[in-house]
Amino acid sequence: MVQRYVTGSTGIVVAVPQAERAVVDVRARYDPAIGYGVPAHVTVLFPWLPVGSIGEADLDGLRVMAAATPAFDAELVTVGRFPKVAWLAPAPSEAFAALTRTAWTRWPQCPPYGGLFDEPVPHLTIADGSRTRCSMRCRPWSRRGCRSCSASTH
Repeated sequence: MVQRYVTGSTGIVVAVPQAERAVVDVRARYDPAIGYGVPAHVTVLFPWLPVGSIGEADLDGLRVMAAATPAFDAELVTVGRFPKVAWLAPAPSEAFAALTRTAWTRWPQCPPYGGLFDEPVPHLTIADGSRTRCSMRCRPWSRRGCRSCSASTH
């Protein structure tokens, strides 16, 4: 199983600063990642490489990947749930899924989420922990959604 929040672990993410104001209060209470300085984001590849093993070739690979990715827009339009996670779904999601496939092709030793899922679902986590907490936090978001939030790679 993939261990999260391990000192020295890294990931590749698309930060979504436009969503920060809308999700910060919920994330501050229910998403431990915020305590590690992780901003609102959609994960591209986690876990990535141990921090001490990232070399210039890896950083160049990220630069090439970013330069080759056309700018895209997405909105966070619906709430989804995994057993212990409440999340916002970006739409369209294909650009995020394509980034994951590209990163995994570049770093095949780093399968998304340690290979736990056949097809990772692009998402922005708003609550991570117990099923009860996530269910409770999901209800208000379900009613109002997060249509005012958008992600852009511009």
